[in-house]
Amino acid sequence: MYIRKATPEDADKAAILTRLAIKEIAEVLTGETEEERILSVLADLFRKSGNRVSYENTLVSEHDGQVSGLIIAYHGKDAESLDEPIVKQLRMKMKDPSVTLDKEAEMRDFYLDTVSVDPNFQGRGIGSALIQYVEEYAKHKGYPRISLVLKMKMKRRIVSMAD
Repeated sequence: MYIRKATPEDADKAAILTRLAIKEIAEVLTGETEEERILSVLADLFRKSGNRVSYENTLVSEHDGQVSGLIIAYHGKDAESLDEPIVKQLRMKMKDPSVTLDKEAEMRDFYLDTVSVDPNFQGRGIGSALIQYVEEYAKHKGYPRISLVLKMKMKRRIVSMAD
C-alpha cells in the first residue's frame, strides 16, 4: 500500500468513495438526488481547489496502481472558507440565499471529514493506515487535536495530540 496526496485525476474514484462514506450527506452537499448527478458534482468539486472535498484536502491509498481508499482532512479554522464555494453553488442551484451547511469542524481541531475504503479492499487496515497517516501529519504540524464526527451516531470524537 502507498499513501499519497490526491490529484484532480483521482476525481471519479474519489467521488464514488466519498459517496460511499457520506451517503445522504452527498445529496445535501451537491443539491442532487440522482446518483449519476451526485457523483458528477462530487467529482467536479474534487477537481476544484478551495473547497472541503477538494483533492487539496485529500490523501489516497493505492494498491497496484488503483486507488483503494481516501481520507479528507483540513484544519477547523479553514472550514468556513472551504464551505463557501459549496454554499454559493447550492444557493444558486436552489435559488435560496439562506442555504447553509452544518458546521462540523471546531476552530482549533484538525478535522477528519471523510474516510472511505473501496469495498474490494476492506479488511486490510487501509482506513486505519490513512487515519494514522493524518494523525502523524497533524502532530508534525503542531495541531493539538484531531476530531471527527461519527455520522451514524452524530458524536464528536477528539484525540489529543499531546504525548
